[in-house]
Amino acid sequence: MENLLTKDEQDFANKLMSLALANSAASFAQMANIDIKLQSAQVQLKPIDEDIKPNFPFEEKLYALVSQVIGDIPAHSYLIFKPVDAAKLSMLCLPPNMQENIEMQHALQIEIANILTASVVTHLSNFFKVKIFGYVPELHQLTKKEIRQKIEKEMDKETVSFFLKTSFVTSNLQIDPDFIWTFNQVFVDMVKSIAQSQESELYLTQQKQFVAQYIV
Repeated sequence: MENLLTKDEQDFANKLMSLALANSAASFAQMANIDIKLQSAQVQLKPIDEDIKPNFPFEEKLYALVSQVIGDIPAHSYLIFKPVDAAKLSMLCLPPNMQENIEMQHALQIEIANILTASVVTHLSNFFKVKIFGYVPELHQLTKKEIRQKIEKEMDKETVSFFLKTSFVTSNLQIDPDFIWTFNQVFVDMVKSIAQSQESELYLTQQKQFVAQYIV
């Protein structure tokens, strides 16, 4: 990681992605009509030959929502839920008579993944002033091993992996997904090129109060 970003650049990337996550949380809160926050997450950048271990302890079938991002910053996002968290989402967002409906559960997961990914994409697009677009997420039911293989297969096409893991927190409910992103070298180069910009640093500083509303 040290070879990819300096400490100052890493700190800048953390501020940038905290703001992106805050926008995601704000969008999710509006959709679910509930106060919600995200636990603070640290950016991790690793070369592709390092191990990928989504943080799930059992070989159960997980819900993996995969979104392809195209344009000036090619990427993939992976939002991964355990079945117990999928059930919590249904309780949070669906009316009681639809919480056991599998099709509605899947539609909800896709919608949430779409909102979270689109919020990050929009933020990065506006911040870097580039054109990037996210496809509608695809829902897969896979084991941790199969998810790892899927991510590694995609990473074979890239040179850099970017990891971000966070959790949703409400007053009485916690949901623990893995939110994983993979980028190529373009993302790292963009962070390096703009991290020393006083204007960009000032903008991120001015957003600290907004970020504090949604990141704990």
